[in-house]
Amino acid sequence: MSAEPIKSNVTFPLKEKESMEKVVAVQSQVLESKVPEAKPLVIMTEHDAYISERMKDQPQTLADIEVVTKEEILGIHRLSLPDYFEQFSYDCTVGTSCTIHGWTVKKVQFGLDYEMDRWEQSKRGKYVFRWLNKNKRALDASINIKGWYLVNRTVFSDAPKILFSVSGAVEAGDSILGFMPVSKALKLRTKPSEESIDRVSSEETKHEGHPAFYKAKLSPERVDGDDYAPPDALQEGRNF
Repeated sequence: MSAEPIKSNVTFPLKEKESMEKVVAVQSQVLESKVPEAKPLVIMTEHDAYISERMKDQPQTLADIEVVTKEEILGIHRLSLPDYFEQFSYDCTVGTSCTIHGWTVKKVQFGLDYEMDRWEQSKRGKYVFRWLNKNKRALDASINIKGWYLVNRTVFSDAPKILFSVSGAVEAGDSILGFMPVSKALKLRTKPSEESIDRVSSEETKHEGHPAFYKAKLSPERVDGDDYAPPDALQEGRNF
């Protein structure tokens, strides 16, 4: 009598080992794809960080670099505002070459036989900007007493990042850019002249009649065609 072969459902050890290795390999791949790569933390000085930001902003390959010769524009100087902030400025810091503040020119009589160009600014922004000294004592006086605000990334979020230093402000050498609303700035401009006129007015009749008394004329009449401004006129760049 012959014996029938016995059927077994037991998996051979070699096949079981191969299947387990495949499962472990797939799991390790999934874990590696989910774990982000750790970036090293680099600590730099403020000067090195500024250079690093400048390098990141410039083209990264030689093919992307184009040599452009920029013509010198009349009116640009070391205290001119960056191009982005010029659109917000009440005062034009570029000059007649500015395309934002709508400069117009007209002919005026100069002397008897000559004419000259007179430029007028027709458009103005909402804020007055000024470069403030970064010295702590000077900066405290500008912010706490005169009421200047520092330009920063939070207020001007659309400004190019390259304009801001590591501190988040706009700096140029030993100066830092500040601003304030036009109404507040104009009051600050006219305050010295108003105080001076008040002092003169208070002393106007105090010594009248004395032989050495000099009576100041606060509102002199202007002659037609006179090119000289009255004493109470504001001088651009010297009224702060």
